Amino acid sequence: MTPMTRRSRLVRPTSQGLAFLLLALGSGCGDPMISPMEDAGPMRCEEGYVAEGERCVDIDECALGVHDCAGALTCMNEPGGWSCLDCTSLTVTTVSTRADWSPDEIVNAGAPLTWTVSGGVTIAPVTADDPVLDLSANTGEAVITIESEDGFAGLTGFELDQAGVVGVAPVACLTDAVTFALRDNPIESIDVAGLSRIDNLTLRTGRLAALDVSSLSTLRLLYVYENQLTELDLGDNPALEYVSARDNRLTAAAQDQILLDLDEHGVSGGELLLAGNAEAPTSAAYDAYQSLLAKGWTIDIPSPPRPGEACDPGYRREGAACVDENECLGEGAGHTCEPTAICDNTPGSFTCTDCTGADCPLPWPSCAPSSTTSTRRRARARATTATRTSPSPPTQAGSSTTTAPSGSRRRSTSGRRPATTATSSGCSRGSTR
Repeated sequence: MTPMTRRSRLVRPTSQGLAFLLLALGSGCGDPMISPMEDAGPMRCEEGYVAEGERCVDIDECALGVHDCAGALTCMNEPGGWSCLDCTSLTVTTVSTRADWSPDEIVNAGAPLTWTVSGGVTIAPVTADDPVLDLSANTGEAVITIESEDGFAGLTGFELDQAGVVGVAPVACLTDAVTFALRDNPIESIDVAGLSRIDNLTLRTGRLAALDVSSLSTLRLLYVYENQLTELDLGDNPALEYVSARDNRLTAAAQDQILLDLDEHGVSGGELLLAGNAEAPTSAAYDAYQSLLAKGWTIDIPSPPRPGEACDPGYRREGAACVDENECLGEGAGHTCEPTAICDNTPGSFTCTDCTGADCPLPWPSCAPSSTTSTRRRARARATTATRTSPSPPTQAGSSTTTAPSGSRRRSTSGRRPATTATSSGCSRGSTR
């Protein structure tokens, strides 16, 4: 499965590929296969690049058909050249111990797939598009090798849910896939480059910290919610009409750029979900946000502030952003929880729960003064920022719960964080959740 790299050169191109190549090279910039020169004259580019204006742009040999990958070898474009991937098989690595392990959905119009398991457990080859595999004896990482006689041609859907997947490679072999989904799997990273026809990409793993979708120009639906993403570049995805990136760690700058990119793409009637991220968009994205609304988009977070506009109650301005104040830590106007209540910060407000003695739903250790410091650190770690509305937590048995009214930050009486001082009548919980 080791890729064989080739430098860019003309290798038996198809007539259509040659026509496209000649069109790409017909820029009047001289020989595009020569390194850029500093002296006056036409723009010159290195081999594998073509001049566009005053810069050299990579030639996509795979799209133009000017590569030499044949049979089960799949062409993958690279800067200045291409590589040929051996796509007779791909591997799925899983830590699952399910006795009924099976793909959620495989849509395949090509050759039947053969599945073989090794590593943490051994299973003889099974030929089926949707096998059921007994991984109950898996002692670590099981490697599932999926073989295809036609290089996965005709495989348009690949979905694995709750399958314990920690790795899939090479995804680039699934060139015909229009749907690729990994839901509730502990995978931490994945290379999705090469999904040249993808329409629907779903990666909900809880652990994904980075994702590059810049090569997915056909992508229309993107579900990457409940991960650990701090940034998400959508500048090269002009077909996007649905993006769910809520409950990540996206920074204010990252959300600004998402709004700006989606607005620039010009798609109408889309939906964008960003609630539950670490920060909120800034005034730099105000115009893009309003423009998307005018295009019929639905967006689940409030509008960024106008440049120079005051923040809503419960937020303070930091640069161009409105950042949530943690009243449970005494920020802003502070909280009004009783000494025996647990204060829990919420976006723009706080909640309190009256929790004493046997009525307390969680362990209630001694009220040592040191518990005050640890409580504040935990509360700061859980401080929510950037979202201005949030559902109140459900009332717990043995507790009295009240939610702060809209716009109020000092009158709510429900939650899950102890009052910030430990006294003889008020206990700071010592356990973390």
